[in-house]
Amino acid sequence: PEVPYDLDDEIADSWRDPDVLRDDINVRVRTQVNRSPGIEASSPSSHQSYDSYIENIDAPDRFPDDYWVIPANRTLRDLLGNDRKARFARLREETTAYVEYNDAKGQIDIWGDSIAIQKAKDQLNMLATNLHENEMISRRKRKGWARPERPLTEREQRRVERHEKRLLEERIYQQHPTTTQPYSGVFMIPDRNMPIMKYLGDKEVYLNSLRAECKCYMWYDKNANAIRMSSDSSERILEAGRRLRNWYLKSVRRITAQRLHLLRQPKEKLLVRFSRLPSDFIISDTLDPSQEPKLESKYRLMEPVKTGVPVTLHEKNLIDLDDDEMLLMKTTEVMSLSPELQILDENNAQQLQDVLEKALESIRLFDWEFVMKIRFGQICLIDYPNRTDPLSLEDLASKYFPNPKFRSGLAPCISVDKNHINPLLEYLNRNCHEYHDSPRVTFAIDTLQYPTFTVPVRDRRDPPPQKRTRWPTTITCTFNSNGSTDLWNCLTDHDDLVIANCVSLDSDYSWELKIQSSRRLPSDIDTPQGQFATNSKLGSDNNLVYPVIRDVEVQKVTKKTKWLYGWGDWIVEVGRDEVWVRQQLAQQENGVQCDLSLLDPSRTVWKVAIYHENWHHRLAQNLTLKIGEAPNWKTADFLSRDGEDTRVMLATARAFIDILNNEVPLYWKNDGNLFTKIPLLV
Repeated sequence: PEVPYDLDDEIADSWRDPDVLRDDINVRVRTQVNRSPGIEASSPSSHQSYDSYIENIDAPDRFPDDYWVIPANRTLRDLLGNDRKARFARLREETTAYVEYNDAKGQIDIWGDSIAIQKAKDQLNMLATNLHENEMISRRKRKGWARPERPLTEREQRRVERHEKRLLEERIYQQHPTTTQPYSGVFMIPDRNMPIMKYLGDKEVYLNSLRAECKCYMWYDKNANAIRMSSDSSERILEAGRRLRNWYLKSVRRITAQRLHLLRQPKEKLLVRFSRLPSDFIISDTLDPSQEPKLESKYRLMEPVKTGVPVTLHEKNLIDLDDDEMLLMKTTEVMSLSPELQILDENNAQQLQDVLEKALESIRLFDWEFVMKIRFGQICLIDYPNRTDPLSLEDLASKYFPNPKFRSGLAPCISVDKNHINPLLEYLNRNCHEYHDSPRVTFAIDTLQYPTFTVPVRDRRDPPPQKRTRWPTTITCTFNSNGSTDLWNCLTDHDDLVIANCVSLDSDYSWELKIQSSRRLPSDIDTPQGQFATNSKLGSDNNLVYPVIRDVEVQKVTKKTKWLYGWGDWIVEVGRDEVWVRQQLAQQENGVQCDLSLLDPSRTVWKVAIYHENWHHRLAQNLTLKIGEAPNWKTADFLSRDGEDTRVMLATARAFIDILNNEVPLYWKNDGNLFTKIPLLV
């Protein structure tokens, strides 16, 4: 009869002692395979085991310089998978050490210098450690017999105690009060059609959280469709009512993306036509360079066309010879613009304010991560009317931009070489205050990952695992001076809530204001993202070395270096992005780790952005919101305070564009700026 037992109980607790199998090196003899000329050696028989030792004729003709003992509870197949020859070849290529499996001694022999040997051992140790940790995680999740879990650390013990205390408080307030409470209140749920589970949570998990945090008795009255409250404090009743209201608003509120296309008021009368992208134009650093030629033929830039404006005698009094010539030029420019164009900046400020009011009010109660910045670059047309003749600015602003079919986006690259952008950095060093920790270096890793570990099937009687979907995530890491992980987070559900771009036809650069949102995944170490982040490190050349984990598939790696400057109440961010794409990473991953120092970036781009310092501090409050809480900021803080309304935003963006025009010429043109080459329509 079958006796139930767990194979895991037979696994040894410790590594094999390497001294047990090591014999005197002087009596080790390598068996030589004698081959006759013209005769091929026969292949191993079908009953030969996977771990059998096959002599390699390319191995060095000397005793191994070192060795790495395979753990007693592992086989070579566990460590290297089915294709061990390819893994060995990759290990030799990356470490410059020669490695070969020694079946007789259950070890991997290593030849090479001390540095190469150490690199090989580090990779083998990492592979064994990852296997051990994954097994322990899956073992803790299995039902049945298993080894006892390790004792909790101090930090974990405090977390468990806080959780138990919270559960106890929740249970106290989950029942009706046993005695009459002096204060009571009612929150009427306005919508009877809303599923009550969506509001209260499964098994009232949301309501339980509010009960414990507000220390207030709450229960749902089905007949009245209301939440009734009672407590010994009026402040607790008011706080519970506010949070119930906020939680209801968040439950029924829908965030809708806002899109806005603006045209900056020109200084003189212009026309515009749609032109093809230059050959060296970079649309986006997120695109594979091989995909860009297809989009270059589709996307368009808006090219300004000058028009002549006659100046009549009525516009200049020949007798008043002392008139200011600059005043006359400005007056002539304003008179040359149509009434519609003369109020363009005022209309832009009002439209931008309407969009930001809706967006900021809709996101105020959400505990997501929000980023609000103004970026600079070139506006590319994505969906646009098929017109080859020049258009008037009036038609562009009033007819085409408001059309919902019209789409455009910012190409943020302003340089591909540091020498090209050095004048801007020198200007900022002279006129602004650089932050003490500038430049800041982070690594952003775009992945497709499972939110939890995949539990392997360890018994044929176990049901097959359910099919799961990988989530697109971005893991961001910073590192200490010793190369280990310092801070990290993992974001998913990325979205652009507001995209408001403004075309400046009389300048080389345009701008785009964007509010981006994302949700944070748990930062526990016992998660795929936690294992990935904590096992990542910096190599000798300060490039990322990340582990290869089964549940995390890396799609792109971006090394972000940011120089930060204080520009009044604003922060100027000059960034350099070095990008590695999936095609490169797949070739370098060896089953253990991927060292980016062995790969050149597929692309390096420079970007510039500005944002108000208060934007960052206010939006950071949303990250720590609990159920029903609201941040301290209001929508009016962004739009009605001195120095922060939309008119100031437009003026600040225009002022910084003037700086870019003077300091950074267009990177795809070596002979000058765009506006100096504007064609003249006669």
